[in-house]
Amino acid sequence: LIRFWHPLGAIADCGAYASGINLTPFSCLPSILIDPAPTHAARSFHTITQDSVDTGSLAARELMSLGYESFAFIHHVEPCFWSHEREQGFVNALRTNGYSARVFRGVKPKSSTRATSYLRELGHFISDLPKPCALFVANDITALEVYGVIHSLVLRIPEDFGILSVDNHENICETATPTLSSIQPDFRKCGHTAVLMLKAVIDHPERQTAPVHETFRSVAVIRRGSTCHRHGMSSEISAALELIRRQACTGLMARDVVSRFSCPRPIAEARFRKAVGHSILEEIQEIRLAKAKELLMNPLLPMKAISDFCGFKTPNSLSRFFRLKTGQSMTAWRRGNRQIP
Repeated sequence: LIRFWHPLGAIADCGAYASGINLTPFSCLPSILIDPAPTHAARSFHTITQDSVDTGSLAARELMSLGYESFAFIHHVEPCFWSHEREQGFVNALRTNGYSARVFRGVKPKSSTRATSYLRELGHFISDLPKPCALFVANDITALEVYGVIHSLVLRIPEDFGILSVDNHENICETATPTLSSIQPDFRKCGHTAVLMLKAVIDHPERQTAPVHETFRSVAVIRRGSTCHRHGMSSEISAALELIRRQACTGLMARDVVSRFSCPRPIAEARFRKAVGHSILEEIQEIRLAKAKELLMNPLLPMKAISDFCGFKTPNSLSRFFRLKTGQSMTAWRRGNRQIP
């Protein structure tokens, strides 16, 4: 490909299986490597990597805030440096707060016949954990394995196990049952930083001496059904929170949520407020506000589209709501928080 296209430079996403990538072809032109394994060869390139230790620390904060007292970490199905870094950040953050975590380091064989032993070993590990227990899983793909094992053991998510993973692959997270909570890395910043690094190398080769290394962090925890069962929370409240998360931006009303409770509206409202700390309407508004902020960070998206996506009838109604909640106009907020298109 390099001989065919004669590119000025390259950005190589080394990904989860970075150790198996041959880096030799990239030595002949300016190149930026994204998430390479920390080998001797990779150290001679300009690189940008995810701060996986920080991601692990973020996961610990999230799960501790939900009231869990038992924790476990489950590694990626194949040995990866970033999986060990996530374990390090997770375990260290828990230790700082007086907790510990059990760790599963099983490796899934490529052979389908031998993979059964991996699932059996994972099943024994999960069965032995105290319940309720918070599981931090290395990534969304591995979380699917964990889901399968938990369901096969006739255990419950999130009542027995709250599960949080990494990458926020929506085709995985939104189709899992229950939906999977996941940490969203700032992939957009990663790509933008890689482009700027490559441009600097191409434009000013005389300034390039030692290889440059940059990192990018995670931007948010996307909360879904797998962690919505907070400490002492009933299944009705958990189901209500999941309904609001899914449908708050489609015109959902508080009365629609109350109708799912097996009690009169005043009692349902009181139970929800006691469990969550605010009313059903306020929860719906929080989801809508978070969605509006997410969309405003894209400077190319018009206000009308944002109001439609957030469930408002007109941009003016969203504008009034946004100013009431934030004290800023949407234009001013966008100016201070915009992302690179």
